[in-house]
Amino acid sequence: MLSQTQDHRHRVLVAAAKNIKVWFIKVRKIKAIYHTLNMFNLDVTQKCLISECWCPVNDLEKIQMALRRGTVSQHCVHIGVASFPDFPLSYI
Repeated sequence: MLSQTQDHRHRVLVAAAKNIKVWFIKVRKIKAIYHTLNMFNLDVTQKCLISECWCPVNDLEKIQMALRRGTVSQHCVHIGVASFPDFPLSYI
């Protein structure tokens, strides 16, 4: 009976060891998504997430296209553009 238990435990651990790298990658991606979402503010009145960031004006169209592709089914992408000085605020 003990040898059957040890054999079963060994088979389970070998099977888990084959998938451990894939699991670590998935966990890291999920943690990165939740970390990013936690930086957003929740607007309860409109039931949406609000975020602010700095991006180069040259890349603004690419960013807008990526947001539209990612939220085709949600119908709630609003992008506002704020003006800043000619030089990036934290770019060195």
